Amino acid sequence: MRARFLIPTAMLLGSIALAGIGAEFAVRWVFRDLTTTSPIESYFGLRWKKRYLERNRWGFREREFDLARPDGVVRIAVVGDSFAVAMGLPEEQRFTNLMERILNRGGRFEVLQFANPGAETHTEVEILTRFALRAEPDFVLLQWYVNDFEYTKEGRPSPPRNLIGDPKLHARFFRSSALYGLLNHAWRSLQLSLGMVTRFEDYMRERFGDPEGIDSRIAMVQLNAFVSRSQRAGVPVGIVLFPRPTARLTEYPLAFLHERVLAMCEMRDIPCLDLTPTYRPYADRMHEIWLNRFDHHPGALGHRLAAERIVADFGPIWRRLQR
Repeated sequence: MRARFLIPTAMLLGSIALAGIGAEFAVRWVFRDLTTTSPIESYFGLRWKKRYLERNRWGFREREFDLARPDGVVRIAVVGDSFAVAMGLPEEQRFTNLMERILNRGGRFEVLQFANPGAETHTEVEILTRFALRAEPDFVLLQWYVNDFEYTKEGRPSPPRNLIGDPKLHARFFRSSALYGLLNHAWRSLQLSLGMVTRFEDYMRERFGDPEGIDSRIAMVQLNAFVSRSQRAGVPVGIVLFPRPTARLTEYPLAFLHERVLAMCEMRDIPCLDLTPTYRPYADRMHEIWLNRFDHHPGALGHRLAAERIVADFGPIWRRLQR
């Protein structure tokens, strides 16, 4: 009697297992050109990092270079986060590489990026001090993003839940299974669309909306510290502000943070560029700016637009530095 039930059950479980394995390989094939996802520690992201991510001896995704600046070369140091690292893109499509290519049509320039994914302003001050300024730059450009205000993640609302509640088991499947990663992405997106979790924009307004609030003041102290540290070293500094790619830029909900940074730039008389107007024509088709549907960091078009606008604004300043 038991055999009558065990055999069909075993066949059913075997069929489910085979279907799962088939679906896994089908997903890997269909999305074989996918580079990274967000978060990066997915099957696709880890595969891309293993194949393509190279770091120099200083620990940055940049070519090898000597700390001593070459004679006759204007060296620009870009300090930033994952936007400057450009995970998922070839280095030649990154905005810093494109800037160097455009600038070298009429001079000798070297654009070096000192960026780490997840870096915020207090981390960027450390990168500036320990690495960028030691490279004898003629100019420091800070690549700023709205989450730079978060000197600590304390107080952040709970993120969307994962399909598997156990963190270790989730991490294991997330790293090894393309199918699980895409299903988990869909589940997290559904929670956001249904209002089951607090949106990042709402959290940022609640925490940093008051410019006199303690969190806002700490964030601005750190940003001023970055500017002052570069200036004390005798190196001019500027800031380029990247908007949040998933937000509607026609009614940009985080514009108040950009305005706060730009006001500081005006007060300290340093050149700053907000890329929100550059991306605004794509407000209704931001997917063209994204790296892909699973990673909303800027892709090739986003980096090209940024590079062209940065050189248009900062190029005259940098060309005057030519020796």
